[in-house]
Parts: sequence; structure tokens; C-alpha cells
Amino acid sequence: MSAFRRTVARRRRSSSSISHDLRHGAAKLSLLGKVDMKVISEMLGHARFSFTADTYTSVLPEVSTAAAEAVAAVVPRE
Repeated sequence: MSAFRRTVARRRRSSSSISHDLRHGAAKLSLLGKVDMKVISEMLGHARFSFTADTYTSVLPEVSTAAAEAVAAVVPRE
């Protein structure tokens, strides 16, 4: 029995539930690593880019904050 299957059995969770957690974690880490949202959407196989954006920008306020700071950095201040 593989280590993955032993972990699933020990935690009494379905392998699809754990796979979902791993996908979600990979998406969050990718966003924090500044991977483009379109790339993440394609990596996860989402049919719509907007689904990925809606799901993960609400989960990670850091992404929204970083975007706002990037825009503020290019706005001239006087």
C-alpha cells in the first residue's frame, strides 16, 4: 500500500477530498509566489478564468493588497 493510501486510510478521508486539498494548496502557493492567475487557472483545468480569480482572490487578501500596492507605485505623487 502506498504512503498516500495509508494516509487516506488513517485519516478516514476520501482520496478525492485530499486531492482537492492539495490542488487548493498548490493554487494558493502559486498565487503567493506571484504566478499569473491565467497560468493557475489553466494548471487547475478550470473552464473559466473568472472562476479561479473569484475563488482565490477572496481566499487570499494578500493578492488584492499586492495588486493595489503595485498600482499605487506607478501613480505619480505630488
